[in-house]
Amino acid sequence: MRRPLSAALVLGALGCAGWLVAGVWGDLVQAGSGTVQALWIVPAAVAVHLLQLLLSALGWRILVVHSPIGLAGFFRLRLMREGLNTVLPLAHIGG
Repeated sequence: MRRPLSAALVLGALGCAGWLVAGVWGDLVQAGSGTVQALWIVPAAVAVHLLQLLLSALGWRILVVHSPIGLAGFFRLRLMREGLNTVLPLAHIGG
């Protein structure tokens, strides 16, 4: 009695998976095509984001008058803040 039931469950699962793949495949191909076409913008977006981080670090460096660390140190702190906010999006760190 257990063998037909498990075979039916396996066949049902394979049928559902096949139906899902057949229904979604066209959308996946279209999304992949759009992603490849928009891939050229990624370096520009990274450059703009790094520039924004550098300017924020410069602002903090100007605000903290007698700082023992330089602009590079503030930039590293900004990168760490970005990383923490990415990993823990519910706990925004710093200003």
